[in-house]
Amino acid sequence: MNYSDITSNVDSSRTSLRRIARHDEPEFSCASILNSMERFVKTVSEMEETILIPRRLLDLTVGDAGDTIRLKAGNNVKETLANTDLYRLYHIVNQMKVELLWSKEDRAQSREEEDADKSVLAYQTSTETANRLGHARCPSTTSMQSIQSASSITSSLSSDSESEIGVENDSSLENEECIDLANSIANNFRHHLRGLHRSINRMTDVAQYLALRYQVDVDGQI
Repeated sequence: MNYSDITSNVDSSRTSLRRIARHDEPEFSCASILNSMERFVKTVSEMEETILIPRRLLDLTVGDAGDTIRLKAGNNVKETLANTDLYRLYHIVNQMKVELLWSKEDRAQSREEEDADKSVLAYQTSTETANRLGHARCPSTTSMQSIQSASSITSSLSSDSESEIGVENDSSLENEECIDLANSIANNFRHHLRGLHRSINRMTDVAQYLALRYQVDVDGQI
């Protein structure tokens, strides 16, 4: 695969990303993860176009004596990544873009994580389920004791009625467990979405910083 093919594939991925963000949903927040993903890809691509010779970043670190970059409000790269090697950062950011555009789901790992989530949920709900079962069936025990002194017809009818109640209780518990699982999945989604959002925004800030640093320290441009 030559350079033109690689460029064409990357451009196609960018177009797909823009299509997802702009057409599948007619409206979305500027703070949406889709907007952040597109901004990240664009910023890293601009960084690559600016840093023509990455090896010239060797021996430079974030916040070193030659760092005169003034960053925009909210970009705290100098505080969070102080003394980090710029050449290494460059490759990390590039790798993140490649993984965002090209990586495939690791189904084996996904299954392991799903099994772990189910195990945690089962542990959290097992005590509640046992308590609800015990509470639901205590009256049945009392009823059965009183039924022993009644006629066989009454005993049969009462037993059938209690069986139906037990089935209804079990069905209700199963429904509650399904709802708990759905809530667990939703909470897990929100947790990972927030983390992904933060990581993408931080990597975007890093890409901006690297491009500015290369222009000022290496090319002597402002």
